[in-house]
Amino acid sequence: MAKNTGHTPGKKHKQKRSMIRRMVPFGATTVLLVVLLILLGTSLRKTNETPPALAPSAEYTSSFGLSSQQEPDTAETASGGDDPAREKEDDAEAENAKGRSDNTEAETSEAQDNREDDWRLILVNRWNPMPEDYEVELTQLANGHAVDSRIYPDLQQMFDDARAEGLMPTISSSYRTADKQQQLLDDKLAAYENEGNSYEDAKELAEAWVAVPGTSEHQMGIAVDITSADREAQAPDVVWQWLKEHCCEYGFIVRYPEEKSDITGVINEPWHFRYVGKEAAKEIMEQDVCLEEYLGRAEH
Repeated sequence: MAKNTGHTPGKKHKQKRSMIRRMVPFGATTVLLVVLLILLGTSLRKTNETPPALAPSAEYTSSFGLSSQQEPDTAETASGGDDPAREKEDDAEAENAKGRSDNTEAETSEAQDNREDDWRLILVNRWNPMPEDYEVELTQLANGHAVDSRIYPDLQQMFDDARAEGLMPTISSSYRTADKQQQLLDDKLAAYENEGNSYEDAKELAEAWVAVPGTSEHQMGIAVDITSADREAQAPDVVWQWLKEHCCEYGFIVRYPEEKSDITGVINEPWHFRYVGKEAAKEIMEQDVCLEEYLGRAEH
């Protein structure tokens, strides 16, 4: 009988193979567990890291009103790119600026309209005749003169204060009718003709001194010519100087300054004072402008 030379596993060999079979699942599980732990650690690190472009900053919080717990949605927003909220704020600000500009223009236009409607600021000169329907209520003065009743209180106060300062003002001309104005113009024209001037030259010279009827502030009752009550005791210049310095306190202006003759169309008349109201008078005298310039109507 032939002898079996093949290897027959023994008891120890069987135990070893059984142990290997038990270790294989355990090793695979361990490897899988290690891999999972590595992946989990990587994920945790990525979760805890914040991209620099999205990190909240004091500058961003200040500009966009976010708290330190908030982050912008995109890196573009955090770096100063387009942001709907900011664009909305900018649009609102632009609209507000436009509104303020419109309001300023409207106020300017309204102020201009108010000036044109203000009886105290009616512009009357050789290019702008007084309204045809203009009416005036007069207050008769003790010396036979008359003025618009609305200016009388301020006129009287101005004279009282001037006299308290030792001055001697008196009115030499006040309200005039159209007929009176025409008479003054005719007399002046005749005087220039008697000096040898032609009619045309005399007329031009006369109208530089006396307004054509309908273009004189005297016909409105809101202008007065003032001089010294005693020229020997006090020169008119003294009275005019005090009035020039103080007339705006009472609502009057020096109507025809020498340096404004080209604009007013009237030669220097330091004695002619026109009522415009205290606010306008102060602005006109402080700005050193004439009424035409103040009203924006210096162009003829």
